[in-house]
Amino acid sequence: MAETLLRTQLEDGSWPARVDGRTGEVIAKYSTSVAAVISLFERVNGLQPDSRWGVARDKALVWMEKYPMRSYGWVVNFDDNPAGADTVYPYVGLSNWDLMINDRNLVFCAPACT
Repeated sequence: MAETLLRTQLEDGSWPARVDGRTGEVIAKYSTSVAAVISLFERVNGLQPDSRWGVARDKALVWMEKYPMRSYGWVVNFDDNPAGADTVYPYVGLSNWDLMINDRNLVFCAPACT
């Protein structure tokens, strides 16, 4: 899973929120579930140290700092919600306050955001 996420990370540090598995069409562009992937990369790096995990994690942290941390647009895109949230208008969709795990990442990885 980590290898797939590494391969599919977008240039801005994020990932599409939802993709049609058959066509590859991006259904939803924006989700702060990026915080969970940051945590995954941190854990994988602890098990299989590789600089790629840290680079991808730091890139995602910069994205988090640039978008949801500045706009307060904390949303997630569930299958029952066709949320069209994006970086310009991130308030479409369901609240994602449960991802406060991001706080942990900011404490341990904050230098990447500066």
